[in-house]
Amino acid sequence: MTGPSMKNYLRRNLFFVVLITLFLNGCGGGGGSTNDNSSTTLLACQFNGASIASGTSVTAYQSSSVPNGNSCVSGVRTCSNGSLSGSYTFSGCTVAAETTAPTVTILQPDDNQSIVGTAVYQISFSEAVSGLRGNNLAAACEGNVQLTAALGGNCYPIFISTNDNVAWTVDPDGELNTGDYRFSVLPTGIMDLASNNLAVGDSVEFQIEDAASTVANELSSDLQAVGFSEDLADSVKVVVRSETSSVTNDLLNVIPAAFDGAYSAIISGGLSETETITALDLVIESLLSNIAGQNSLTSSTTARVAALPANFSALLTNLTTKVATKSGENSTILQSLSGALVRNLVVAGASATEIEASYVNLITSTTTTVVMSNNTDKVARDSLLTGLGEGILAGAKQITSVVVSIEAILTVTTATISETVAKIDTSYDPGKITEAVSATVESGPTPTPTSCELNGQMISNGEQLTAYEAAVVSFGDSCVSEVRSCANGELSGSYNFESCTAAAAASCELNGQTIDHGDYVTVFSSATVPFGSSCVSEIRSCTNGDLSGSYSFESCTAAAGASCELNGQTILDGANVTVFSTATVTFGDSCLSEVRSCRDGTLSGSYTHLSCTEDEEPTLQETPTLTTLGTQTTVRTLSGLSS
Repeated sequence: MTGPSMKNYLRRNLFFVVLITLFLNGCGGGGGSTNDNSSTTLLACQFNGASIASGTSVTAYQSSSVPNGNSCVSGVRTCSNGSLSGSYTFSGCTVAAETTAPTVTILQPDDNQSIVGTAVYQISFSEAVSGLRGNNLAAACEGNVQLTAALGGNCYPIFISTNDNVAWTVDPDGELNTGDYRFSVLPTGIMDLASNNLAVGDSVEFQIEDAASTVANELSSDLQAVGFSEDLADSVKVVVRSETSSVTNDLLNVIPAAFDGAYSAIISGGLSETETITALDLVIESLLSNIAGQNSLTSSTTARVAALPANFSALLTNLTTKVATKSGENSTILQSLSGALVRNLVVAGASATEIEASYVNLITSTTTTVVMSNNTDKVARDSLLTGLGEGILAGAKQITSVVVSIEAILTVTTATISETVAKIDTSYDPGKITEAVSATVESGPTPTPTSCELNGQMISNGEQLTAYEAAVVSFGDSCVSEVRSCANGELSGSYNFESCTAAAAASCELNGQTIDHGDYVTVFSSATVPFGSSCVSEIRSCTNGDLSGSYSFESCTAAAGASCELNGQTILDGANVTVFSTATVTFGDSCLSEVRSCRDGTLSGSYTHLSCTEDEEPTLQETPTLTTLGTQTTVRTLSGLSS
């Protein structure tokens, strides 16, 4: 073939070759060049139903919730052309609410501890709390912090304070007298910052053995009882507390210091001489009334302080020294107070023999020493020592609870004055003093006093017993008592019962369960609550048969959440399932998945396929050959590609 025909033939074949080449290049085959100007669409990612564009990120969490006190663990997942980095599957995470109930411990006082009447109390909680309340007045208990007598009754007023809501201080209003007490923290109304109620309270029983507080309180009470003003009584109390604050808190040291303070307050109280002497005599009686049962002193149920001095003779010496020093320039006051010391020895529990043989000698020698040492003028000495002797004899004559020999006391008094004077100043003659003192003693025997009787019980002259207004009092009330004294056949007071007990507190009942007085129980408003709701509880406490609160269910449970269903598969509430957007994807593509969570019958997300597979890799197959002018061209196509 030549000429134009050959040229046309070649043009046609060349046209087909070019056409086939273009076809192969368009399908991605052959060795031809690609079109650099063509655009490629990047695939997005799916995360819990949300579309994440390629090149962007999302914060994912390891779990949907963590316990209280833990932190949510998160990670950043980045989408790259349909592939999402990382593995965390939850879109959000919450920290569980704090549900631990606070606890309480009473740090001070300890159980069965003996403390002073002015002590403050310490409470510690496991975390910050609020809601503590106490009584402002001495009345029926109202708050959840209570200070009462050990046998119950009204609450004492208290002040409650804190700096951090964890450590709390409770300060009783005023001073507590010697006795047994209970300090309690009840759970009702106390809660932490997350509104978790205090589940269990705390309580301790302790004793007040405080000489300073008791002596000061009794002095104030005794002065008012005989008609002195409240202002004077309070003034004495304040000064006594000040004077005793720097000495050891026992009677051996407190009583002498208390006399110093009381004497100063009374002398400056604007009283007449008669009122002053009466008040000072009462001070001596009140101070010695706090002593009983030490060493050879007889035991007494009317003692007002349990902590006794180690040596009564040392206490009496110290007190007598204070009396002689304070009244050393006034023979009338010295005479009255010397008599008060002797007269009230029996109040402290001394026997007749001890008074005659020991204590009169001690009072006389101590006072004489002070008078002789502080005064050099003979007239002053004579006046003061005569007042001393006459006062001792006058005090001895006023003793009716035991029989003492006035003659024996006269002999001891005059001999002791003479002996003590001789040791200090041999030039001083006490003869006129002893004569004057002896002249005060009338001749004749001392009459024998008559005893008393109560409920068939004989009470010797001078003895005392505690009697009660009633044999039984209601729970919460206190037994009312009085001390009845026998004075030569006449019994003071009017109460007739030898003992008294407080009735036991009544218990409470709830759903057939007995709740003792002072105990408490946690109950709920309902037996069950819907899914997602919280059980509501309260603390109900029993007080003498009265159960606080109104809830009645002993337990409470939250209903379980409803399950979910997907493609015939049951998914329990709270469980998760991983599903896919399609059942298959083209070879080279990634299956898109999401985690769907069941929450009370509602399934999150939207994917529905439980599995996903990738298509098989395509294979190359040869097509029939195309021969052009002796040149063979083989065209291959990808199996599985659609044209």
